[in-house]
Amino acid sequence: VLLGLLLVGLLGLLQVWVSIADAVQDRYTALPIEAFYYAFPVAAGAMLVRFILAQELALFFAMVFACLVGVMLGNSLAFGIYTLVGSLVAADRIVKAKDRVGIFRAGLVTGVANLIAVLFLFLVEGKGLAGDTVITAVCAFFGTALAVPVMVMALTPLIEATFGYASDIKLLELANLNHPALKELIVQAPGTYHHSIIIGTLVENAAETIGANPLLARSCAYYHDIGKGR
Repeated sequence: VLLGLLLVGLLGLLQVWVSIADAVQDRYTALPIEAFYYAFPVAAGAMLVRFILAQELALFFAMVFACLVGVMLGNSLAFGIYTLVGSLVAADRIVKAKDRVGIFRAGLVTGVANLIAVLFLFLVEGKGLAGDTVITAVCAFFGTALAVPVMVMALTPLIEATFGYASDIKLLELANLNHPALKELIVQAPGTYHHSIIIGTLVENAAETIGANPLLARSCAYYHDIGKGR
């Protein structure tokens, strides 16, 4: 359900964006229409899917979304490739984000990748490094580096509340030892509290060794005996 809603929502938003871009370009003819199109944050979907779900689903989403947006923009192979490249880089970089600054850092790296992708695609099409190419590349960079992290941070709490998922930022909040539930546990059952902290350290190291999510493992360990606080 989440993947379907996200896919339809982004495609609908892209359609609205294209309509607005066409209207604006009619008024400001000096700007190339591609600059408006490539400024759309196409990488936000895959980044969001990887941030909340898993890398396999992010890859699947990126491939489907790239094909559909390419068809929407007049069967544009270039825009489909651009979308796929940005989505894959965004999904890969968001894994390293453990806070809001990390999300913006992932957006910045994705923006650079999209800028380079636009330059290569326009060179392949024979447009060269003309002014329109540079303007489009710059718009692609800022559209990705700024809009993608903002969309991810805005939609993540909504998705967590609606679907019950827990992103790494949510897990960090739960793993904070100042959380009210953990503070209550140390008062009501201090032995269980210290036991949970030790287990958290053990499973975090184990998760890192086998390639699992260490933050998820540690958070679960902290709360696995939370009922003993009562």
